[in-house]
Amino acid sequence: MANEIIHKQAEITSPEAGIIHAWLSRYGNVDDQNDIVLPGAFGDWLEANGDKPVPILKGHNLSEFPLGHWRDFEETPAGLKAIGVLAMDENPEAQTAAALMRRGLVNGVSVGFKLLEGKATRRLDGKFGRDISKAWLMEASITPRPSNPEAVITALDDEDVKAIFKGGDASEIVAAGCAKLEAEYWAAVLVRAVARREGLAL
Repeated sequence: MANEIIHKQAEITSPEAGIIHAWLSRYGNVDDQNDIVLPGAFGDWLEANGDKPVPILKGHNLSEFPLGHWRDFEETPAGLKAIGVLAMDENPEAQTAAALMRRGLVNGVSVGFKLLEGKATRRLDGKFGRDISKAWLMEASITPRPSNPEAVITALDDEDVKAIFKGGDASEIVAAGCAKLEAEYWAAVLVRAVARREGLAL
């Protein structure tokens, strides 16, 4: 299992001018794969590599250039958190990612790591999962669908969309963002239809 790449999702808390604060991993809760990352799981990695940047990827795509890097790692009893710096000037995809965060359409982080130590455990629902006690962080990607319903953006730098994304779980956040985009699309369609009827050029 030492070479297995595991992807877990956590929380982005604030995209501002290319700077994001995120939980890369949450400890103690059962995720959508029935796994639990135990407190201290990244302790050895943090001691050996905590001062080195870790790439921010888009959907774990290793074939594309990173969107930026993670730094300032901190392990707490609640999980592993870090600050992400998006390469806003160097990579146009980073600008796109930031814009999607501001709209609430990208609101989570999924970490890829090598599983070093863990054991299979039967959960209360009867299904088996793993208690992950030691893991080696490889990368952390931006994702639109965090597995934890509480893993949502809690601060935004765009005043005009704050009200839409204030509170609510991840599905509500995404639904609100999609509804806003759909409303804007149909409004544009209506404007064009009226313009054509009136013989106006847009």
